[in-house]
Amino acid sequence: MSTEAFSRAKIDALLADVGWLLTDGRSVHFVYTLPDGSRADYVLCDRRGHPVAVLEAKKMSTAPITAQAQGLHYARQLGVPFVFLSNGEEVRFLDADVDAHSCAVAGVFSQDDLERRTATRTVRRDLMSVKTDKTIAGGGGRDYQLECIDILCREVSLGRRKLLVEMATGTGKTRTAAAFIKRLFEAGHVTRVLFLVDRITLASQTLDAFVDYLKDYPAYVMKGGRRFDHAKRVTISTLQTMVNEYDQLSPGYFDLVITDECHRSIYGKWSGVLRHFDGVQLGLTARSGNRVTRARAARPGSVRQDRPPATLRGAALTKNPPTYSSQMAVSRSQQSAGADRISRCVEADHATLEPHILGQGGHDPVRAEALNAVAADQATGALVHDPPDADLDKQVRGSIPRPGAPAGRTNDGGGGVAAGGLPCQPGAMRR
Repeated sequence: MSTEAFSRAKIDALLADVGWLLTDGRSVHFVYTLPDGSRADYVLCDRRGHPVAVLEAKKMSTAPITAQAQGLHYARQLGVPFVFLSNGEEVRFLDADVDAHSCAVAGVFSQDDLERRTATRTVRRDLMSVKTDKTIAGGGGRDYQLECIDILCREVSLGRRKLLVEMATGTGKTRTAAAFIKRLFEAGHVTRVLFLVDRITLASQTLDAFVDYLKDYPAYVMKGGRRFDHAKRVTISTLQTMVNEYDQLSPGYFDLVITDECHRSIYGKWSGVLRHFDGVQLGLTARSGNRVTRARAARPGSVRQDRPPATLRGAALTKNPPTYSSQMAVSRSQQSAGADRISRCVEADHATLEPHILGQGGHDPVRAEALNAVAADQATGALVHDPPDADLDKQVRGSIPRPGAPAGRTNDGGGGVAAGGLPCQPGAMRR
């Protein structure tokens, strides 16, 4: 068997694994002749036999990305937006309507998922034209929730695929997430959502909240050993359950994956769940990505650091850093006064972050319980001393400041500031 034939045999197996019927004569067409006389290796069709995607095959010794221009040409010939590229080992995906470049995915999408994604394009609206439901978020003077959702929606509209929101405990992460989900549903940008938690009790609490907040979008808790409920719009699951069940689904099953307390799930065996699904990923956390000690200034405006900051930010722990990060802090004086207003943090670098807040009336910022530094120290320390692989070891060590480097700066070059004054995480757009 030639290397190209072996590659096609493996691609056939990938298609069969997600339910494609290879022999019914209408779901998958092989070596399909196009209007200009060129031939596509695979044309994937819906149940009526209408093309929805092309798949360009390469031999195993050739990188799939080399076929991107060819795949795009075939897609334009057929008038379809979806392009898959594969050599049997690696699969890449490109949505020609929104993506400039293909990205690696865990596998080919199922026929159901491609049909659903195609159908949503007929009802999709401009996300920025849809208003946030203020009965869910933004009430009681919590305008920061609305601002956060607006910026997240803007980033999704711009093609960002990995998002991170840091909100202190008690500032309404669940309400903010629910309102964000509803806005995406109403705009037709998503049809299925996965909400991941790390404890069974949190799954039950989230379901109760979503029953109240998302009455038109049924949710359920996925339990181990049971089938996925394809009729429900929101799947709530613990990481422990999903890590054993996610391979039942094609990578295109969920359009949005939200991970609560994401600092516990972005590395190790849990990260496989996030890598499997192609949807937009939103991480929620109450824990600051960098520990900066309280200012005891040797000189005005300086920050004393007892040790290099423990970094638990997605950029240090994943190969694909979040493309947008929203960070909020609540001052203790505001909490004691019962106020709901949230102070936005400016993140030129973390050495200036704390004096920026402390300078506003001497407030002591509360990012989470007891600053949550212990968890960051332990997790990062464990990764430094016993990394699961060499690439992650390099990334984690790269996040720790070099000797003599300016205080508060890491080797990744620091962060910028997104429009609206909220800090954005360094990293290129996904596609």
